Amino acid sequence: VERTGIIVHIVDVSPEALQPPAEAYRVIRRELESYSKALAAKRELVVANKIELTGAKKGATALKKACGSDVVEISAATGKGLKELVQTIFRMLGEGAR
Repeated sequence: VERTGIIVHIVDVSPEALQPPAEAYRVIRRELESYSKALAAKRELVVANKIELTGAKKGATALKKACGSDVVEISAATGKGLKELVQTIFRMLGEGAR
């Protein structure tokens, strides 16, 4: 993980998630910071999963607010947003190589 170019956080934004999306994001950020300041400083991409479910847009909005950046919305079940996710990852990796 320490050699990775970017960290991709995939967060369940459905109303049935074990934790509210914003809290899930904050927990993983705290864990990264506790483990390694260098790892926590890496570029990240935040992904809202299960966006097809009723009420998930509200979770995605809360997640965006919590992370303070754009969030890629996907549905692993339907495939919605997966092409955008892959393109975003490739773009970010290309930017890091410069």
